[in-house]
Amino acid sequence: LIALQGIDFIFASMQHHLESRDVQKEAINCIWNLTFNLENKRSISVAGLSWIQMVMSYHIDNSEIQAAACAVVANLFDFGEFGIYDKLWTIQHVRDARDSCVRAMLTMPKEDAVIEE
Repeated sequence: LIALQGIDFIFASMQHHLESRDVQKEAINCIWNLTFNLENKRSISVAGLSWIQMVMSYHIDNSEIQAAACAVVANLFDFGEFGIYDKLWTIQHVRDARDSCVRAMLTMPKEDAVIEE
């Protein structure tokens, strides 16, 4: 998928269908699946993280999108097995992503899926 510029297609679809909760949820779930590989993480990169955060802001009232997006954020910042990968991210990227997930948890405190992610 990545070799065929699939991540660009996913983000283009997300942009084109911003108002569609179904498209956003499925796209974010697809991105989450891609975050288990270092090269995929690099392809998603900072631009992808910014897009995920924008979708979180746009669909702040949708717990499924918030939970899936927080899962993506958690995987993107899981540096343990990859070592030097963390040089891609700045402290500000980490803080902004953390703040997006905290907002999601505060907005939907009764939604276990968001809190779990």
